[in-house]
Amino acid sequence: DSRQEDNSDRADIYWSAAEAANILGHDKATVIRHIHRGELIGFKLFTNAFQIPKDQFQHGIPAQGIKEVLRLFNDDQLDAWTFLSPPLHRGARHARPIDRLHGARSDEERAELIDRFAVDRQSLDYGDHL
Repeated sequence: DSRQEDNSDRADIYWSAAEAANILGHDKATVIRHIHRGELIGFKLFTNAFQIPKDQFQHGIPAQGIKEVLRLFNDDQLDAWTFLSPPLHRGARHARPIDRLHGARSDEERAELIDRFAVDRQSLDYGDHL
């Protein structure tokens, strides 16, 4: 059944709010509150349940800068994750924006990266990626 395959594929890359709560040591309401505050990325796909991308975490900690990236996308969590998750700079050591966020070693480096993301975001809006 292809629907079952889709669910198992999603299970490899997303947590439910309950799974994230269990792994992070919070209750489900706290995880959902973090999503609503823009501190975690979570969105609903095909169900009424939140899908929380696992790749936003490194060692159980969400990437710093999530809130700033969400602002670039007017707090649209799915659009922000769609930007953060695929490789933008093929062949680069940290090709995916989320990996680049994880790799930022200072607040200054993270701020410069967010500024670069803003430029990349604007390029996508104007179709420069075509």
